[in-house]
Amino acid sequence: MFEYAVVLNRFFQSPGMRMHAVNTQFGYARDLAAFLTFLWVSRRCKGWRDAAEEDHLAYLAWRRRDGDGPRIAGSTWNREVAGVDAFYRWAVRAGHVPTSPIPQVARRLRVGPQLSRRTADEQRPATYARDTGAVRVEWLPPVSYRVWRDVGCGASTRRACHGRGSGRRLLPMAAAAVLGTSALTATAVAEPAANAAAPVPVEDGAY
Repeated sequence: MFEYAVVLNRFFQSPGMRMHAVNTQFGYARDLAAFLTFLWVSRRCKGWRDAAEEDHLAYLAWRRRDGDGPRIAGSTWNREVAGVDAFYRWAVRAGHVPTSPIPQVARRLRVGPQLSRRTADEQRPATYARDTGAVRVEWLPPVSYRVWRDVGCGASTRRACHGRGSGRRLLPMAAAAVLGTSALTATAVAEPAANAAAPVPVEDGAY
């Protein structure tokens, strides 16, 4: 039976979250739900209040290093960690949990008594990935893309592209239309593949 988590969902009503765009809030909710699902399914039914550092590290191993896991990119992992970290920072400030399960490091190295006065705002997650270098992507010009889509994926000829095709082209044309929609929404090939992979280990207590 579904149970609405009243306290947890207050996070999305907090001033900081309400300042974000709706799509950004959806992203936070998706990344937080993925971690909480991992806690419940793969960490022996743990709730969000019970999460510990070892649970976060196990989630890191599953998401990035396990051969059976989704093996997400460093930039994707950093986005997910940032969302979960924001939630637990809020939970600590609100008194819902004593500490965050995400280990922290200083944003800048300092020495002396300044270290003891460091606040949460001067720290960042210690598990941020470093392999987040930009990938060089060269895009096809619009004209070349349309030819590749219609001829290569739509099983058309140049003549058919100009309106002289037959009804036998309906199925390839549908495939090309789907491809065009994906391109227009900037959907990368790797992202659907990552979403199709199992988000958590399938066996109870596997991690």
